[in-house]
This record gives sequence, C-alpha cells and structure tokens, in this order.
Amino acid sequence: LTLQYLLKHKHLGLDVLLLSPAMGGLRVKWHRCNDRICKSLRLVTGTYDPVCPIQLAQDFAALHDYVSLNLVAGAGHDLPHHEVRAELASFLSDVAKAAPKESL
Repeated sequence: LTLQYLLKHKHLGLDVLLLSPAMGGLRVKWHRCNDRICKSLRLVTGTYDPVCPIQLAQDFAALHDYVSLNLVAGAGHDLPHHEVRAELASFLSDVAKAAPKESL
C-alpha cells in the first residue's frame, strides 16, 4: 500500500521506513519508485523473517544507493515492539537532523 500511494501521488524526496516488508512484491514493484521519489529508504527485517528473507533484502539494498538495511538478530516477521520503537525513533531523528532548518 505504501508503494501504491507513493507512485500515485508522486511525492518527491521522501524518507521512507519499511518494517518487515514483503520482499517478493517489493523487489518486483519498487523499481518504479526510485531515488527521485525516495531520498532515503530504510528496510528493517528480522534475520529469520520468511516474508522478507535477508538475502533478498541485502540484494535489494545493494542495488540502490539510497537504501539502507537494518537486520534485527533472531527476529522473525513480527519484529519485537522495542525494536520497532527504537527503529522509528532513530529514523525520525535522522530525518530531523537532515531536514533544512527553515522546514522545522
């Protein structure tokens, strides 16, 4: 749904956080969303996530210079809540630091 929204509304320069995405659909469709639309894309997945296998996530991140990948050791598809909170806080902090001062 996130990808469909981004492509439909063509927002430019977004910072995007995806938690345990379904990599099968992501890697097939995400080529339509590029670095013009996404300034940064952070993927977070568990090392034992069957829906977002780490090899697919690593390959996808390696193909796109605006993509970063964070692996949660020992986690499956349902990431632990404390990891989600930590990733969200870190993501928002990074976005705020990178934002132009006049936009804050």
